[in-house]
Amino acid sequence: MSGVPYKTLRLVLDRAADQCERCGSLNPADVHHRRARGMGGTRDPEIHSPANLVVLCRDCHTFVEHNRAEATEQGWLVPRRDPRHPRDVPVFADGVWYLVTPFQLQVQDYNPPF
Repeated sequence: MSGVPYKTLRLVLDRAADQCERCGSLNPADVHHRRARGMGGTRDPEIHSPANLVVLCRDCHTFVEHNRAEATEQGWLVPRRDPRHPRDVPVFADGVWYLVTPFQLQVQDYNPPF
């Protein structure tokens, strides 16, 4: 499977409302897969689900890729070995935990394991 289907991409970009979903910057540049596609891609259609995709500015995307342990603790990365679906893994932004749903980041009462 190749890129994100257009309808899903549009849904995710609309959800973000032209803002980075991590810092709120008005310069979003990238759609990031929380659970990576892997080398050579994947046939798993869930890889392009809205819960697995977030819109990030270039600075936040760089942070996530270069600070993988912290990004994983904050839900911006979901390792393949994690049995949870990304829809069940909240993300941490602006001091609040959110579940990533197709239409919004939904505030979540969450106590992280760290």
